[in-house]
Parts: sequence; structure tokens; C-alpha cells
Amino acid sequence: MLTLSAFATNFEYKGINYILDETTNTAKVTYFATSDNTPDETKKYSGEIDIPTKFKYNDVYYRVTSIGEKAFYGCDKIAYINISGLITEIESQAFGNNKMTDLIIPDNVTKIADDAFSGSRINLFFKG
Repeated sequence: MLTLSAFATNFEYKGINYILDETTNTAKVTYFATSDNTPDETKKYSGEIDIPTKFKYNDVYYRVTSIGEKAFYGCDKIAYINISGLITEIESQAFGNNKMTDLIIPDNVTKIADDAFSGSRINLFFKG
């Protein structure tokens, strides 16, 4: 279930969906959602994905700091993901049931949920 606080906005930028936290000017990568905030099975990430360190929305810069719960869950057509150096957290099932083979985790990532990669066979490589 995707919940939004009073100061959060859903926003798509260059093919990536985010939850924006307007109080901290940070963004979390998330899945594409239906009107009832469940993952939209018809719109999943695919191809090469480059998560930026920041982007501008309504004249405000947002730093991308986390990969949210089930963000890339069940995405079986992702070739590669470049995780920016500002990401510090990877949440529950973020890459669950994913068909990717390799993923490089930047050394800034300090928190990874125990089940972030459940059902996946991703080879993890840590920068550092």
C-alpha cells in the first residue's frame, strides 16, 4: 500500500515515478500506481534506468535519496539500473521478483531492507 503524507506528491520525471517529500525536498523512487494506489501491472519499468541525484519540480530541486517499497517489484524487462550516489535506503521488496542479473550498490546506501531482493537472483556488487 502506498501512503502519502500531507506534504508528499506523486511525480513522474524522465520515465521514473517518485514520491516527493516537500518538507525535506527529497524524492523516493516508487512504482507506477493505479487510482487506488496499488502497483499498476500494465506500467512497469523496463530497459535501462538512470536514477538521477536530483531534479527540479515547480522551481524546487529534489534530491533522490531512496528506492521505495516495491519500486521495481516484478519488473522483468529491466536491463540495467544506475543507482545515484545520493541513495541511502532501499526499502522492502524494492527489487522483489525482479529478473535483473547484476546491480551495483553505491557506498552511500546504509539501509537495505532484509527482503529488498526477495524472489530475485540479482548479483549484488558494492562500490566502496
